[in-house]
Amino acid sequence: MMEKEIWKTIEGYDGKYQVSNLGRVRAMWRNNQYQNHIGKPTILKPGKHKQGYLQVYLTLGGKRKTYFIHRLVAEAFIPNPKNLPQVNHKNEMKTDNTVENLEWCDGKYNSNYGTRVERWKLQVAKPIIQTTIDGKFVRRFESAESAERECGYDASYIRQVCTGKRPQAYGYKFHNENDLKVPADIHTKEDGKTTARQMIEILDYLFGDED
Repeated sequence: MMEKEIWKTIEGYDGKYQVSNLGRVRAMWRNNQYQNHIGKPTILKPGKHKQGYLQVYLTLGGKRKTYFIHRLVAEAFIPNPKNLPQVNHKNEMKTDNTVENLEWCDGKYNSNYGTRVERWKLQVAKPIIQTTIDGKFVRRFESAESAERECGYDASYIRQVCTGKRPQAYGYKFHNENDLKVPADIHTKEDGKTTARQMIEILDYLFGDED
């Protein structure tokens, strides 16, 4: 059974706009030249912010302002006695602005909620190549944190070796894979990832003894 849609007036716009518990916004347009009565409501088509949130433009007195829909829903339907500053999407879907999916929270709670931290780590993770001191390929890790989990290495030491702040760690060299210059005659797979055999060729090219 479909949930009943409940509408509430958005404060500060003289009754011109309403927001619903299902995350929709509508304009109660005044439709005659004297603008003295309300016409048929019109559902506003939301735009998408670069961070993935849905937003709408509201206008009053010729001035237009942008609002995130999740905040409009929360302000209209969810009590906020502690005056918390942020609104969290419980299912982590930024386009699901139904009132049941929203909650007021502080910045720390919002930043650490659900899988957000893990997804952030994946976005910033840099693949790491482990080599012997003389440049022979040993292993590839998805990130310094992966090396820490899998081998017990301190991720901060690995990053310091990668950036040249330490000469080596645990008897090995570590390199950011993206910093290695791939020779033109060594080809990676179509998806851009380098196989172990190709990495050995690259490292031999970069660190091998000259003839």
